[in-house]
Amino acid sequence: MEGRPLYSATVGEGPRKLMIVTQQHGDELTGTEAAMHLLEWLSGDSEAAQALREQVTLAVMPRVNPDGFERWEDLVAGELDPETTIDPRRNAEDIDLNRTWDSSEVIDASLIPEATAVQQTLETFQPELMLDYHNQNSYMNESGVLETISILWPTNDDVAPAITATAQQAAVAISQGLEDFDYGYLSLFPGGDMPQIARNGIGIDGILTLLIEQRGLEELSLKALEGLELDFDAVSSAVVLEGVLSMLSVIEAMGQSGFDGIDPNLATLIPDRGERVAFDEIYAEEIEWAGESEDSHQEEAVAGLETPMETSPIIGTSESLSQELLVA
Repeated sequence: MEGRPLYSATVGEGPRKLMIVTQQHGDELTGTEAAMHLLEWLSGDSEAAQALREQVTLAVMPRVNPDGFERWEDLVAGELDPETTIDPRRNAEDIDLNRTWDSSEVIDASLIPEATAVQQTLETFQPELMLDYHNQNSYMNESGVLETISILWPTNDDVAPAITATAQQAAVAISQGLEDFDYGYLSLFPGGDMPQIARNGIGIDGILTLLIEQRGLEELSLKALEGLELDFDAVSSAVVLEGVLSMLSVIEAMGQSGFDGIDPNLATLIPDRGERVAFDEIYAEEIEWAGESEDSHQEEAVAGLETPMETSPIIGTSESLSQELLVA
């Protein structure tokens, strides 16, 4: 709406087709960073990357709400007033792009050029699967462990059962791919069946779509709206790496057998998402706010990030492909 370009990149020449879309909501950043790291690695010269390119063709549309992201950046910089600024999760017409996917509802395409561009790419590329990356708030499971990623397949009754089953297989592939990533804790996103949401609306139209929600939304929102100065880079980097590994898990599974060897019923074993935990409960007294801190509190602020990470070290996975990515 404000003249910023929308991008797509295609890598590979394999018969299986995967599409990844990130940042329908402008304030949900980490999926975009993960997708860019994935594109850099997958287009490289390593034997593993070359092998995957022969098996899978990947199309990526990163940051499909650039206007919302620009608003988020300006809020962080203190250049916009949160009280008078359109929510950065929405586009410049104040429309939630992830509520525009019911093809039975007529929406003026000139008001949602971002969603229209994604739809056009879907129609041209015709992927077997689309991964839709978002950020969510923080949740804790019954064991007192922070969850880092939640996923969900189409749940609308008008989605063909075969599409739902394949999306569940992709969910299982992600679950298996993250098993050895000590920072990652996977859960089932408690989403509804409304057809306006991408995973349902696109699924109704015949393309299976899997929703991926990662931790970090509250931290990103507080940074924009309240001037949070706590350094979130360490946790953000872990979430980005988790995103890359989840993407790779799907690509590897598609390239090996197209999910044929995965039992979709295993998806029902993914635990439900736990209870929401507030930001100040996670970081406690280490929270540091803009304009209210002193230099002497810098070490305390850093400690606020290190504390939850002590029981969840970032050590990567034991898979050779993932290790190669970590080294890169």
